[in-house]
Amino acid sequence: RSSDLFEGAGQLPEAARYAALAAERAEGGMAFDRAAELYKRALELGPPTAPERHAHLIAMAEAFGNAGRAKEAADAYLRAAAGVTGHQATDLRRCAAQELMQGGYASEGDALMRRVFAEVSVKIPETHAKAMLDYALMQGRVRLSGLPEPSPAGALSPEERLLLDVGRTSTYLAVGDPIFGVWAGTKYLLLARAAGDPAHIAWALALEGYNFTVLSPKSETRIARIFAVASEHAKRAGIPEIEGVIATNDGIGFSF
Repeated sequence: RSSDLFEGAGQLPEAARYAALAAERAEGGMAFDRAAELYKRALELGPPTAPERHAHLIAMAEAFGNAGRAKEAADAYLRAAAGVTGHQATDLRRCAAQELMQGGYASEGDALMRRVFAEVSVKIPETHAKAMLDYALMQGRVRLSGLPEPSPAGALSPEERLLLDVGRTSTYLAVGDPIFGVWAGTKYLLLARAAGDPAHIAWALALEGYNFTVLSPKSETRIARIFAVASEHAKRAGIPEIEGVIATNDGIGFSF
């Protein structure tokens, strides 16, 4: 391998560069485990610049995530977050929290998600009782104002985009704690509606519809309306996979 040859010759920056190139090829061929290990090797060899090291850490995190190695992916995202500040650091911690929650590391993911929420100035309830009370109040707001109707999408500020991404990631709390997951779903819907972003509204409504099929399966009219409005937003956003998720959730819902 070219990387080994350069390493043997003592040319570590070139060895790192070729290891990273090999990682990119492996990732392109969906060999995610190998890609992650090659990015790890490139980092061990020492990329010559801080930006390259940061890019390698994120690429390694993504490869670990695609390989189903959630804990290693989260660790890589946190290492990348340690090298930056502000919104960029918060977003990388958000990615780490999502990997942890998806991977079944519920307590670690919950703790990190709470930190991320604090960084975007959103308070998460401390107990199940407070979560259910807040959920009921939020549902009252949704019912009073009605479901968000499709409207022209405006440009999101970086702060708004981060807040919505955090809201969406927080719904993975349901993996370890369904009560907090339901709370997070409605919170995400309110955040998405306030921002007016059709893609996030579609995602939030799809989740809201699914939650209603579990919590209130006899509310068939409302459930159907939620999914219908979600589909309208998905079409406006032009993101086909959202409609696929909506269709899947719709089918799951009416199987209850």
